[in-house]
Amino acid sequence: MKPWLYFATLAWGLGVSATGAADNARTFTANDLNSMARISDPQVSPNGRYVVYVQRETDFEANRGRNDLWLVDLEADLAKPRRLTQNAANDTHPRWSVDGTNIYFLSSRTGSTQVWRLPMAGGEAVQITDYPLDVGGFKFSSGGGRLALAMDVFPDCADLKCTRTRLDAAAANRSSARSFDSLFIRHWDAWNEGKLVGLVHYLFHRNTTMLGPICYLQDLFTDGSLRGKGIGKALIEAVYDSARLVGSTRVYWHTHETNHTAMRLYDHVATHSGFVVYRKEL
Repeated sequence: MKPWLYFATLAWGLGVSATGAADNARTFTANDLNSMARISDPQVSPNGRYVVYVQRETDFEANRGRNDLWLVDLEADLAKPRRLTQNAANDTHPRWSVDGTNIYFLSSRTGSTQVWRLPMAGGEAVQITDYPLDVGGFKFSSGGGRLALAMDVFPDCADLKCTRTRLDAAAANRSSARSFDSLFIRHWDAWNEGKLVGLVHYLFHRNTTMLGPICYLQDLFTDGSLRGKGIGKALIEAVYDSARLVGSTRVYWHTHETNHTAMRLYDHVATHSGFVVYRKEL
């Protein structure tokens, strides 16, 4: 059986055993939903024998979710998942070393999300990176000797220390007001913990078939890690409000036919006009 198929079957089986354990039928509640373990980010070892994955469980007393790493031996009979980490912090993003002897992962157990290494031979996890900023992701080079890291930084900062200093200053500032010395023409933005997480640009123009200005929403950006949190919808509705203030009766935009994720939002906040866009570069 293929490893990915085995893992999918295992995940399904875990869900069935969790929901089918009750002897008496009763209403499925929100607590039941939150109590179910959630499996994500499965990673097959280089030799194809193991799968490491993230399992999220809910700690109701602490009112938070916690992520740990689990391992399955695909060659074992009646394979039983084995917990690899058990820490109050979140352990996520497991990745195998090229030779399969270590599992690297992200953990916030020191207060900052950094890269850690867990040896398959046994022993405690060891912290690998210690940067002033949270590590958002990483990837090995083809030879396994280097790591490419992803971190959120301010574009005008020359180094990581600059971003850290600016974030600390913002956190220490008791005021939530922001000052700008320049602005884009007609735009809205969204912020989260001092970071820009959403931006929309729009403009008004005349129309040959309608009275009053027409609003064109030119582009919409939201942070990929925060999508599904309502940021895009809030920005679009802010454009709607701006259009109403100037007497515009229509807001429109276009997107690529393959942009299915965005279209799920657009279908809720607007109507698909059915028009096809043609253009010619000059």
